[in-house]
Parts: sequence; C-alpha cells; structure tokens
Amino acid sequence: MKPVPLTLQKVQQLKMLCYNYGTEAAVQKNILLTEFSNCVLRTPTVIKDYHDVLLYLKAYPDNRLLLKKTSLELLRVTDAIKKIMESRNYAAQRTLSGTGMAGTLIIAQFSFDITQWLIQNFEKSISFESAGGTPEQGAAILHSVIPNIEYFYATQGEHSLQKRIEKLFLKTDTLLKNIIDLFATNITTGKLRDALYDELKIFTEWKLEHPVYNRSFIQSILQKTFFHKNLAKKINIAKIIASPHVQAISLSKKEKNYLVNIARASLAFYCRETDPVTYANAEEVTLFSCGRGLTIALYSMQPERRLSIESYIGYMVFKNAIPVAYGGGWIFGERCKIGLHIYPPFRKGESAYLFAQVLRVYHQYFHIQRFIIKPYQFGKGNTEGLRSGAFWFYYKLGFRPTIKKIADVAANEYDNRKQTPESVLKLFTHCNLELVLKATLLKDFDASLISQAITLHINNQYNGNRTTAIHQSLLQLQQIIGIKKYNSLPPHLPDHILQFSLMIALLPQIKEWNKKEKKGLADIVLSKVHRNERKYILLLQKHNRLIQELYNKLAE
Repeated sequence: MKPVPLTLQKVQQLKMLCYNYGTEAAVQKNILLTEFSNCVLRTPTVIKDYHDVLLYLKAYPDNRLLLKKTSLELLRVTDAIKKIMESRNYAAQRTLSGTGMAGTLIIAQFSFDITQWLIQNFEKSISFESAGGTPEQGAAILHSVIPNIEYFYATQGEHSLQKRIEKLFLKTDTLLKNIIDLFATNITTGKLRDALYDELKIFTEWKLEHPVYNRSFIQSILQKTFFHKNLAKKINIAKIIASPHVQAISLSKKEKNYLVNIARASLAFYCRETDPVTYANAEEVTLFSCGRGLTIALYSMQPERRLSIESYIGYMVFKNAIPVAYGGGWIFGERCKIGLHIYPPFRKGESAYLFAQVLRVYHQYFHIQRFIIKPYQFGKGNTEGLRSGAFWFYYKLGFRPTIKKIADVAANEYDNRKQTPESVLKLFTHCNLELVLKATLLKDFDASLISQAITLHINNQYNGNRTTAIHQSLLQLQQIIGIKKYNSLPPHLPDHILQFSLMIALLPQIKEWNKKEKKGLADIVLSKVHRNERKYILLLQKHNRLIQELYNKLAE
C-alpha cells in the first residue's frame, strides 16, 4: 500500500489535542503519533508545523511511551529535512531556512561577539553570506582596521561593500574568520568594535549540522523528566513566590560554559540576542530547579560590559531541559524591571506558572520586592503584544497599572469579562505595571531618572562641561571612599568609579555621612567588578541612606 503524505489538517488535529491531559488524551495522542509514523513527510510547511508540535510534546510529555514516540518522530522529521536539503528543490529549502531545525540554514546579522563565538565553536559550518553596509561607511571602517598601505582596495573605486570585502579577503571559507580576527586584533575597545562591526551589516550563514546545536535537539542539563497529568494553569503567585527557597544546582566549569553556549544558540536559532547572554560571564551562571521539570538559568555580564548602576541579569527557562522562554531583569536596589519572551511552540503551555517561577527566583536570590513591566511588553510599539492581550496575562498574575485612573479602568474592564477594545488596551500602555511584594519606598523610581538628573546637574552646575564635571565628581568620590590610585585597581573599576561619582555628585549631604556609610559606599563601588554581581546588588540594597537620598533627590 502506498504511504499517505502527512497533511496540515492531521497535524492540526494533534496540535489541538496536545494541550489536553489525562488517560484518554494520552491514548488519542498515541494513536495519532502511530498513524503519523506511517505517513510520508514531504511538504515543508507540514514538516515545520509537525516539528513544533513534537517539540511541545517533548517538553510537556504525558508518559514515557509518548516521549519515546515523540523523539522517534523528531528523528524522522530530521531525515525528511536532510533529503530536501540534499535535493534540488530550492523552493522547499528556502521554506525550511531560518527555522532553526536540524539540517537547515540560518542567515542572520549577528553581533561581533556572537559571530566570533560561532566561528570558534562551529567553524566548518559558518560562512560569510553578504554585507549590507553603505559603500562609504564600509570603506572608511575597513581602511581603519587593515594596514594603511593597502589603501587601494580599501578605499579606491566605486564598489559595493560586499565587492570590496571580497577583493580584500578573497571569497573563501575563511573570509568571515579573517574579518573577525582583524577586528579582534586592531580594535580592543568592545563598544567601539561592536559599533563599527554592526555598521558593516555582515550576514552570517550557519549550517545546522551539529547533532545538538539546532532547535530540534538542543537541551540543557537534563534533570529527572517530569510527566504531566495536567497543566499548571491556575496559579497563586503569592504562594509560589513565598514557597521554600529554590536551591541552586551544583555546576562544574564545563557545565556553566555549556549553559552559556546553549543560551546563545537557542537565541540565535530565532535570530535574537540579549546582552547578558551575548556577553555572559560563565563563572556567574547559576541554575535553579523549580519543580515540574522546570529549571531556570541566570546569566550576568562580564564586568566590562555591565551597566553603570543597574544590574542586567538575563535568564533562560528550560522545561524538561528544552529551552522554552527567555528574558531578563534590570535590577536597581529592590526594584526589577523584567520581561518575558516565550518561544512560539510553547505559548499555550504553562506560561503563567513558569513566569511566576522566574519571579520567585529573582525575589529569593536577589531579594527583589518590586517588579516592573514596561509598556512595550504589553503593547506600546509592539502590535503583537497589544493584540494578544498581553496586558491581561500580567494583570492576572497580580501586576497593576501605576497610574490610578488607568488602574480603575483596568479593574472595571476585568470585572466586565468582555473582550477589551484595542483602544482601551492602548490606554493601558501609558504607564508601567508593577507587582509590589513589600513597599520599601512609597513610590517606584527608575534608574533612567537618575540619568536625567545627572545630565541636568552637569548642565546647571558646569554649563555642560563634562570634563570639569567628571574631574570634580571623581575628586569628591575619591576623598569620600578613599580610592586614590587607579593603577592598583581592577582594570574595569576606573570606569565604574566615574559612573558612580556622577551619581554621588547629586547628593550634597554625602560629606556628612558617617564612616560606616562611606565604607558601605566604597564596598558597593568595588563590588561592581567582582565575579558575582549578586554581591553588588545585595550591598546596594543594604545601603538604606544611599537609596533614600537618591529617592528624595528625584522627588524634589
């Protein structure tokens, strides 16, 4: 009997069923997977949809038998992809490209650091695809990094940037590596190197040939598999956050590096990056087990990449070791701006539960008392977030608008239980959402307000002369905390001293602080370059006078 092709209608049938649990649902899933295993996988769109349904079933398995069948079907999907990629069906290949599935291609513009990481780890699978930067800017940038005597091919003639690059480096398998090596050798300042490399708009081609580093088979450090009798849909966020402290899983150096690689690759499959992952400090990676097969990895940045006063801590959520969500928190004191991004195949799973667990980890590990959701997350400049009603996702978790009039409208809309008009959802984006666990300050204040106050202070007190402002601020801070010689300090500390000095200059009462308060300030500044940024976060929280005086200054 001739095999029957798998159809979108059949895949949709399994997709509708996969969110149901219980004995009968498991039986039906088993019947469908058995039926599908005898079908031909031929159509690219069917393969893509089936692949993502299988990924969901692998992350949220009913039982061991279904998990085994799911894994076998993923292997069959991979075989079908391989046949298409080896054929001359270029239209089908284009449909599969960019999906991140095993055996496919990704073509994307990555940062310098991620491109360098890709070459270091997957050199034979990485190549130069194109360059989209302007000819004029491209010529100037290339001329600045190659020997001046090679000015002819770098600057002369009217060529596209791509043609100029091909003349300078030859169109070979090592072209991209040669560019990266040149930038790494000649531009030692990270931010400058990033900016110049980004201007070239180089697109990298990545063949997903590795058995693990693809969206089909990538996984974290596997704990005991959790099998589902149901989905955790109705949750009590206060109870989850207040539950016993999550325990960090003991990790070797190799495992920490692996978690960095997994996070970078997982984001790259979706052509995305986040700073805590791109610039991750592997020594600081921490992994927590949160129950129901859920683990959460935290990522802090290398000292030279850290923010001036906030701490940007990224996270990745794994469900039965499969990456299902990512995000980050911008921490200042006991306040944390936080965001959540769930990968498309897993958006109908335990979204609320996993975000509650993220909040639990940040609250317990970093002592966060106030969580903030910025308007972009639920619709401002984000059409998908607006139309999906993301506002209500956070509202049901306990987040509330920070403006009372908007909070009253939201409460009324919620009580009506009707579909909220888009115009009202847009109204909600006029302010932040917040979840307050313990109000240590009467009102919330953003680190961006400190930045604004510093600029106004420089303009008002120094007529916009930053050289003088920095000099005077540094002198004051050095006198207060006793740090005078930069050459004996960690290499990245001078910049952090500069940042802090401008903030401290806002506080005229600081000279009246006692020795303990001044010593506490010195510890905060020094801790910014320590291996574990958590120390900085906790020290800043404990310095009540610093936080209170900044709060009072911004309230003036």
